[in-house]
Amino acid sequence: MEPPREIVSSDSIERHLRTPVPSDTRVLNTVAHGICVVDDEMQVVFANHRLMAQIGCSADALLGRPFSDLIAEDHREKVATWFDRGAGVEGDASIDAVRVRRCHGAPFDAEIAVNVSIDAGHSTRVVSITDVTARLRAQEAERRSQKLLEAHFNRTPVAVIEWRLDRSAARWNPAAEQMFGYRHDEVDGCDAFPLIVDESSRELVDRIWGALVSQTGGESCINTNRTKDGRIIQCRWHNTPLTDAEGRVIGVASLAEDITEALRAQRELSEANARLRRVVHKLPVVFWAFDENFVPVMWNDHAERVTGYAAERVIGNRDVFGLIYPDAEVRQQCMQGWAELDFGDYDDVERPVTCADGSVRRILWSNIAARCPVPGWRAWGIGIDVTDRHEAFTALRESERRYRDVIQKADLVGVIVDREGRITFVNDFFARLTGWSADEVIGSRWSEFLCRGGDVQDGGLFCFSNLLTHTEGSLMTKAGQRRTIVWTQSALHSSSGELAGACALGMDVTDHRRIQAELASHREHLEQLVAQRTADLAESQRRLEDAERLASLGRIAAGLSHDLGNMLLPVRCHLDTLEEADLDSSAVDSLRAVRKGVEFVEQLGEGLALLSGTNQRNSSEAAASPGECIRLAKWWEGVGPLLREVVPKSVSVCTRFDEDLPEVRLPTHLLTRAVMNLLVNAAEAIQRGGATTGRIDLAAGHDPEHSAVQIDVRDTGPGIPGEVARCAIEPFYTTKKRGLSTGLGLSVVDGIARLAGGSFRIEALAEGGTLARLTLPVALPRPTDHATPRVLVRIPDLRVAALCEELRRTMGCMILRGTIDGSVDYIVSTDAGLDVRARDSGPGEAPGRIAIDPSAGIAGIRETLARSIGGMENA
Repeated sequence: MEPPREIVSSDSIERHLRTPVPSDTRVLNTVAHGICVVDDEMQVVFANHRLMAQIGCSADALLGRPFSDLIAEDHREKVATWFDRGAGVEGDASIDAVRVRRCHGAPFDAEIAVNVSIDAGHSTRVVSITDVTARLRAQEAERRSQKLLEAHFNRTPVAVIEWRLDRSAARWNPAAEQMFGYRHDEVDGCDAFPLIVDESSRELVDRIWGALVSQTGGESCINTNRTKDGRIIQCRWHNTPLTDAEGRVIGVASLAEDITEALRAQRELSEANARLRRVVHKLPVVFWAFDENFVPVMWNDHAERVTGYAAERVIGNRDVFGLIYPDAEVRQQCMQGWAELDFGDYDDVERPVTCADGSVRRILWSNIAARCPVPGWRAWGIGIDVTDRHEAFTALRESERRYRDVIQKADLVGVIVDREGRITFVNDFFARLTGWSADEVIGSRWSEFLCRGGDVQDGGLFCFSNLLTHTEGSLMTKAGQRRTIVWTQSALHSSSGELAGACALGMDVTDHRRIQAELASHREHLEQLVAQRTADLAESQRRLEDAERLASLGRIAAGLSHDLGNMLLPVRCHLDTLEEADLDSSAVDSLRAVRKGVEFVEQLGEGLALLSGTNQRNSSEAAASPGECIRLAKWWEGVGPLLREVVPKSVSVCTRFDEDLPEVRLPTHLLTRAVMNLLVNAAEAIQRGGATTGRIDLAAGHDPEHSAVQIDVRDTGPGIPGEVARCAIEPFYTTKKRGLSTGLGLSVVDGIARLAGGSFRIEALAEGGTLARLTLPVALPRPTDHATPRVLVRIPDLRVAALCEELRRTMGCMILRGTIDGSVDYIVSTDAGLDVRARDSGPGEAPGRIAIDPSAGIAGIRETLARSIGGMENA
């Protein structure tokens, strides 16, 4: 790279530098490289703009500093030695490869030139600093490029030669040495052409060399060359004339490639193609080939014999399809079929060909160009003359047609299949029975298309390895109906005696078998009805006995609850009076023990009241109203903090209430008490299992199928035995010590559930723990005050009437009760203007009456009453 061009002369610079500090610095500031002036103490007394820009420093920060501060540390000693050696000597001096510091950033490479002037014993040094970083980078890039070019020259597998005009080799790479066997020094000082050019090509090479020197050609050629060991090789040469600045040829650059093996392979390929053509012409099949433009390029001798068209008439004929397919419609069908296959591979495509004498031969064509590609052939394949076979098959089909005419008239299912199991014929009766037309099934495999019964597939119908004369199987119709067929089948043989297929005639016995099955099923059903009716009668008798026993228990429980309340009232009054008196501590403890015993008896009385279906505190109110409508999520927000307190801190309570839960109708305090009992039982079960911690899951969900809400309480305790689960809801049953429990906790929950028209059950979980499920019916809308249509329900049986009254109340009906002729009449208020008389009568009642079957139990009676309300609401 050239140094920066100065914009003023050197004489002008020297004239302005005669003084230690030039008075006029404008000239120095116009110089294209950095200049500074150094005094005797080697301090900088002047720096031009270019130098300050190079090192990134202002004049105030530069002037007065030692010159050595401008030099990189590793070059300071070198520069100091150089300055000392030139001290006192007037004139110019220079030093290369000096690293100059920047105030900020990395140092740069520079050349330094110094002019020393001595005046009155004082020396002044004017230092010129030129940045040569770019020049050094360019030199480095040139060296790398030269190195890469040299590596390519030495490693390329192509011979690279640079010829002088005397045809000696100025450059000769290792590939050339390996190709021709001569070292560079053997071809450097002499004409190398006689060494590497065979005599047969010397005249050609001389003409090429003359064209290259005169720049009239010779850039590419193929020569016969000779190696040092006497081998003859064929080489492809690429030549380029080398010229000087005036355009005169000063040499030739050549690239040589040994193509001996490639030419040998090409010759062998040509010979193989020739042999292939000879073989193809001798093949006993029609052989053809088309080029990329679908022009015939091959038509063998057998093709000439079959069609009568000579190869000269076919090869190169662009209208060959019009020649062998003169009928335009047939030709169009053939071309369309080939186009759909994209002229790719296909096998066994039969086409009729019109021969030269006008006869028609049937040829079975196969194209195998994709599987065996041949250069220059777009499509090629073979054809087999199947005219004789086609005529034989035509005769066979005619024989089969006559056979089919025979079985077509039979009122049996007729099917014929070939050796591969493909359907070749079905009669009209088959079509009427199955719904499949002949066109839909012919050509399909019998086992895949129509058989759906394992007995047919395994038993022998059209099973050629074991062709049974008689067999039975099933046949699937188009509509999906299964038909049972009894088959008779026989084998079909070709004219040569080979197995060609089978024929089967079948009788449809589906209806006959169905009637037999229906008779057997009817007999079985009658037996089941008798057994079921007997069981139902026994169950009804048991339910009546259970209902009478529960009614007796309820009346006893109600009386006991009432008597206990009357007995405990004065006791509670006296206890309240005694608590206000001034008693000593022992008396207070005794009083508390008595009150605890009273509270225990009160709990026992309340449990008995719930078992009887009434509420001791306000039985008339409970009978008049079944409770308010409760939204469980909102109810839990109010009572949840309180109910959590009955559970030990070591047991966590997790709640989940489904969104949009319907309301239930139940007194709030009864629902709270039921859930509290369940939580207490769950916590005690966890503690009885010995666990220090546990978990109770309280969840509520909607059961739309039964129009109910389910409240589940699950614990992580040891579970509950089956016998305990069955007896847990019985009154006074407990697994704890008497005195710690009344044995009425779960009985009370069951009584609350029955009071609301629901149910309660408890069971052990397979994964451990116990599930207690309280099922409450969804609350029906209350009747409005302005709509008072009445339904008269008359039930002579007072026990059933009381049960219906309670169920109607839980359904949201207003009840007005009275007694007429020993029967109970009560008014059911609904939103419909329809009076319905209901009583416990059997079937056959006049319209407008509801029949109630007491043996159906509470669930059955409730369902009957619910239907009556639904009927009135839809009226």
